[in-house]
Amino acid sequence: MMRASAVALTLATSGFAASCLPLGPAPSGKRLLDDGTAYQVQFVPGPAGTAARLVTAKITNYETPGAFSLYAVHEPADGQGLGTETFLIDQVEGLGVLCTDSACPQTDGQGRLFVPRDNKSTAANDPSFNMSLARVDPVTNEAIDFGAMSSFIGTFQDRAGVAYRTPDSLRIRDASDQETLFDDRYSAQVVNDELYFLAWDTAGRGTLQRLGPPPFDTQETVATDLTAFTALRQDQVLVLTSCSQTTSDTDCSSVAFDPVTGQRTALPQDGSSAWSASPSGRYLLLVRNPQAPTSPYDIPSVISLFDLTLGVQKSTTIVNLSVTYWPPGRDELWLVGAPLDPTQSDSSNTAEASFWRWQPGMDPEMVLTEQLPFSPITSDTTTWPFTPDGRYLLTVPAISQNDKPTVSLRATDDPATELLALNPTGTGVQDVRQLPDGRLIVSDWITDGSHADIYLVDPDARTMRPLGHGGKVVATGATRILALLDWVATGGSGSLSLIDVATGATTLLAENVHTVAVEQPVTAGGDVLAPGTRVAYVARNRVASPYDGLWLTSLP
Repeated sequence: MMRASAVALTLATSGFAASCLPLGPAPSGKRLLDDGTAYQVQFVPGPAGTAARLVTAKITNYETPGAFSLYAVHEPADGQGLGTETFLIDQVEGLGVLCTDSACPQTDGQGRLFVPRDNKSTAANDPSFNMSLARVDPVTNEAIDFGAMSSFIGTFQDRAGVAYRTPDSLRIRDASDQETLFDDRYSAQVVNDELYFLAWDTAGRGTLQRLGPPPFDTQETVATDLTAFTALRQDQVLVLTSCSQTTSDTDCSSVAFDPVTGQRTALPQDGSSAWSASPSGRYLLLVRNPQAPTSPYDIPSVISLFDLTLGVQKSTTIVNLSVTYWPPGRDELWLVGAPLDPTQSDSSNTAEASFWRWQPGMDPEMVLTEQLPFSPITSDTTTWPFTPDGRYLLTVPAISQNDKPTVSLRATDDPATELLALNPTGTGVQDVRQLPDGRLIVSDWITDGSHADIYLVDPDARTMRPLGHGGKVVATGATRILALLDWVATGGSGSLSLIDVATGATTLLAENVHTVAVEQPVTAGGDVLAPGTRVAYVARNRVASPYDGLWLTSLP
């Protein structure tokens, strides 16, 4: 009896202690929902001239890992009290899956969001699944699944329409939700605000059609008797390919097509494949393997820079070609490989793989040995190992005894000189972002990438200055960064903080924050963290708190 009383007293005391724990500072902004179970939150752009809407993702079926249910968040009409949350659709692969750039997520002109679904079979012992495309409206709460094996193709300028595919048709929906169907058109891409698609005949030959731009009232034939087409750069170069179908001749011929001017340039018919186009669209990288390698470790490739303006190419042979890059804003090819010694009859006598730069009109030059390109793990750009402005390059040693190799910052114009090591010994580089003025925000980690030290790096002065500790960067603006500091790995949360880059001053916005969304600027290139920018976040304390829930704040 005394033991039972002691247990009861212990439980009562624990409950009293939990209820009396200090709440800490109140979160910034207004609480929209008192439910803090959302795993993701996202601003969805509304129609032009209207505010973005909020959508949350929650795990509602723990038997299907990675699948989320989406909910729309509605702010209170009178601006007072809590908002409401309505179910939209389930079996979604999370928010942001279709993101490709700062215009993410993918929406139409009515602010309806397109998301992929994983419709796994519910039948016992049936492992089959199929993907589908769904559209949800966070205002009307309408959700439409476009059917099994449907997929997203792209959006048009100003979100005037979207293109998507079903197993038996290509479909376009305009801003008024009117739909145009094209049967049996499977290969399709949105290029330069127009839709290009191949229409196949019974013999398997394709006619390339061009439709658009919105209102999609013009359609023309671009080319016939094609096997495939590829957009190397979304608004600059299309490669149109036609291959022979005879059993004795499998040669293919390709033409580079400029979708703006309509100019066509025949490419060498030597078995080369077009891999990429330079930033200006003038030069193409062509690659072919001229012969079977004599060694499984030395594979030769003939690579060419083809000048679309002059119609000429310059070629060289590289062994073990692994990766190629065009630095942003520069018509020069960078690659990792080794030169083939022209005095050798085979490829057995080669140098170690190195970093090369090839400027048009010149021979390739080896600019780095024993160094390879480095791409940060979580950075918000696809230009790495070059910074978004193309001025700097990140490299790591080709061979390192450390599981966290030293990342070197180099000038693209002088890659042989190391400007700065971005991480102290024993740490790794998790994240690198570039400010508009060219300086870098670098996050270095030891055991947890979310519990990193955040530095301001000035490449010109070759300095690193600490800005924050034990967290991760959420977004970078012109003069400030938003970060989750004091990260707690067991709970997956941190303190949402605004850090001034010039002074290092930190403004705490909220504690125990698990996920954050920042509303994108209305004007392209605007300051992502300008005063007044709306930020949504989910707070969830380790002990139930009146601060738990979804919050919306405007940056000071």
